Amino acid sequence: MPTRSRRWICSNWPGSKLPPEAYSPPKTNRPKRPVSFVVTVAVAHNVILLHLLQLDAAPFIAHRPAHLSRAASNRRLYLAPSLTWQPHADTSFTLLTELLRDRNKGFAFPHTPRGRSIWNPDEALLMGEPGFSGFDHDQASIGYQLQHRFSPAWSLHQNLRYASVDAEFRRINEDEMQPDGRTLTRWVNLFREKSQQLGMDTHLQGRMHTGGVSHQLLLGLDAEWQRLRERTHNGSAPPLDVDNPRYGQGPVTVSPEPDDTHNNERRRQLGLYVQDQMRLSPQWLLTVGGRMDWVRQHQRDLLAGSHQSQRDRQFSGRLGLNWLLPSGWTPYFSYAESFKPEIGTDAQGRAFKPTRGKLYELGVKYAPEGGRQLFTAALYDLRKTNVLTTDLDNPDHNKQTGAVRSRGIELEAKAALSRQWEVLANYTYNDLKITHSNDSDIGKVPTFVPRQTASAWLNWRAPQGSLSGLGAGLGVRHVGSTYNDAANTWKNPSATFIDASLSYERGPWRMALSVNNLADKVHIPSCFNGAGGGFECFYTQRRTVVLSAKYRF
Repeated sequence: MPTRSRRWICSNWPGSKLPPEAYSPPKTNRPKRPVSFVVTVAVAHNVILLHLLQLDAAPFIAHRPAHLSRAASNRRLYLAPSLTWQPHADTSFTLLTELLRDRNKGFAFPHTPRGRSIWNPDEALLMGEPGFSGFDHDQASIGYQLQHRFSPAWSLHQNLRYASVDAEFRRINEDEMQPDGRTLTRWVNLFREKSQQLGMDTHLQGRMHTGGVSHQLLLGLDAEWQRLRERTHNGSAPPLDVDNPRYGQGPVTVSPEPDDTHNNERRRQLGLYVQDQMRLSPQWLLTVGGRMDWVRQHQRDLLAGSHQSQRDRQFSGRLGLNWLLPSGWTPYFSYAESFKPEIGTDAQGRAFKPTRGKLYELGVKYAPEGGRQLFTAALYDLRKTNVLTTDLDNPDHNKQTGAVRSRGIELEAKAALSRQWEVLANYTYNDLKITHSNDSDIGKVPTFVPRQTASAWLNWRAPQGSLSGLGAGLGVRHVGSTYNDAANTWKNPSATFIDASLSYERGPWRMALSVNNLADKVHIPSCFNGAGGGFECFYTQRRTVVLSAKYRF
């Protein structure tokens, strides 16, 4: 399925300071009514097993546990039970919990030795060691959503979430190629991160009229507390013969105490926002809003014995104007500002500054009568400062680029061609440049950002009759070329992928077969110079086939 292109846009306002999930409850499976049970099992060609259980219960108390387990070299356990209590029609309280446990025992970076083709992944070696390389991730959260309606026009909403994350990333890196041209030395990097986050958002929504103008009002206050601890340990691993690689030939050692990074960081943030959406007439819709943020951060480097604190406050505004024409056309203009504190430090231990942005957008939407088609075209211009990008000299860290400018065009279409056929398509042209920097990359394109992306998906549903319940889909995705280095001298090629799906529904059963990257296209979105003239390249997902069955009762 095509998805909306990912350009460098401001986050949804009024919560533009952070992604919505930063202070809202987790996006778990919320309970619904009436009573229903769903069991889904899916099997992929690489022995990935999925199991999903859904349960909705009782008219006034709904309980829904969600369970996802995956068995292969990667193991995942996911639980997301929720409970809703609705004492009467105007009040509801939903408790949301989430538990995620990932165990990846086989992750390793590929290395393509000199003289071998990077376009044949089978010629690449893995730098890891069995029993060491991998990624462990534990995440737990609990939150609630409280809603109360005072009247048909006014309601109060409160969201609260506490989350904790404990992650460990173990990797083995290439170091140097020895004079014999085949012995590659390696070094070890172990990264640990622990974080806790508490966020709350309370807002009031209402409708009112003043003269001939109707208002939809939003007034809210949110707060967030966050703690982060980062530790990095280095070590050594036995060398690897690139012509005859043999693993497990010696111990992997890691320093018992952090010797590269040992940082603690705390952040507190308070935000106040207000918005008024005014219908000035049947044809004109005006949206005006503003948000004020206060942020305080403290970062301590335990290895260097230093600490630093910073305070920030920022006002962010928003303005939108829609012209609703009776023919189905809606020209619009919008302006939005964003403010997003960044937690963490660069390779030199400097705390990140908040990212700020300004977005101008001019577009038009067309929705013919009947509501079965929607077409959108938009021109945009986005300016952002203190943008986080990968530090190519220290790939385990990010750095902040002074300022970037993104401008382009976005086209989207969704149309039901008939009762059986539906098409979805989008295209984005994104001209992205670095406009201010302390380095020599001014005027260059940031790494790994494609200038053009496009996708299209065609759905078909069988008409009533002997084939009723049968469905099929065919889609194409295109990702443009990207630059692999800050100087824009090394370009990664573009790629086009084909996806397909087939499904059948009969009574409580739904069976589906989906194939991503149908042609098994080999694509390299990023590549780095490696030791001894080799390369470290990363590949997109190869052909993936998933067969699933769902039973509802």
